This record gives sequence, structure tokens and C-alpha cells, in this order.
Amino acid sequence: FKFIIQKNAGPAAARNNAIKNTSGKYILPLDADDKISKDYIGLAVKVLEASPNVKLVYCEAELFFKAKGIWKLKDFSLKEMLYENMIFCSALYRRSDYNSTSGYDERFRKGREDWDFWLRLLKSGGEVVKLPDVHFYYRKHKKARTKSANKNIEGIRKLIYENHKELYNDFFDNPINIYHQHAFYKTKYNILRKLTFRKPIE
Repeated sequence: FKFIIQKNAGPAAARNNAIKNTSGKYILPLDADDKISKDYIGLAVKVLEASPNVKLVYCEAELFFKAKGIWKLKDFSLKEMLYENMIFCSALYRRSDYNSTSGYDERFRKGREDWDFWLRLLKSGGEVVKLPDVHFYYRKHKKARTKSANKNIEGIRKLIYENHKELYNDFFDNPINIYHQHAFYKTKYNILRKLTFRKPIE
């Protein structure tokens, strides 16, 4: 184990610095307050060892602490990921694939750095595998950095678009409006939920 102390510069900078100080074949980021099963890494490595075309392995997930239950994640789709992230930060990938990118974008100081990085990792091709069982446990806080990121979601979407224009152009005829479209539908859904006296989505 290596314990590294650095000035707080956000999760992306922390991940980049940690990876720079390692020499392992595989990488699995894990935030200090989340958990993984004892079998997760072994099962994920087994997939990568057997399938050179697979770049990313994740799994089903479960919430705990302030909220409990299965975290309902969408099945992976690169096109759908251009709208919204569907893979939590603790997925396993090869160090060699990380080295082929410029790493995590350190401008994402409040979160969503994983969303940007997955697109960065997969834009040149590669498959994604989701293990069928729960191996990741996400600690749900009342105040999480994902909520802080959501307050600036439009700025984040704009940065995602600027970083990955070629992907948006591959999938959409009018890609500049994609994050605006998502914001519209999200607002519309919030209104419907408020009418039924339920909390707005986050």
C-alpha cells in the first residue's frame, strides 16, 4: 500500500496522482466511503484476461447508509452515455488503456470526472461488461458531491460535449442540443413528480 497526501484538488487530480504512483496491470478506483465485495476484483480481472476487446468491467450495485436497496443502473450503451453516465466510478480497467488517454480531466472538481473518463476510454472502441451480481456498495449521503455536481449539471454537460464532440457527431444529427434536450426532459419529469407529491429527481 502507498499512502499519498496532497492538497485537495478534486477527485480527478487525486485519481491521476494515485495512478501515477502505481505500477499494477489493472486499476479500480474506490472512494473511501464506498465498499466492494471480496470477489469483485477477481471476477472483473477474469473477464479482462479472457477478453482483450473488453475495456471496462463493472457490476450491479447496492445503496446503503441513508438509502438502501438495489441501485438500478441502465445497461451500458455508448449512445445513452452521451446523455447521462450509467457506470459508477469503481469499474475495473487496464492500466495500458488508461495510459492511452490523457487521464481524468482535472477540471471536474465537483464530480462527474468518471463520466468524462469512461467516454475518453471508450471513444476509440472497446466493449463494456457488467457482471450480473452486486459487488459494489455505494454509501448514500444526504449531502454527496454528486448533488453538488448536479447544481452545475449544464456546465458539466457543456464540458463533456466539448471534450467529446466527435462522439456526439457520430451519433447525433444536431449534437449541440443534446444536453439541452436532456435538461428539458428532466425538468418535465420533475414537474410530473411534483404534481404527484413526490420528490424531484436528483
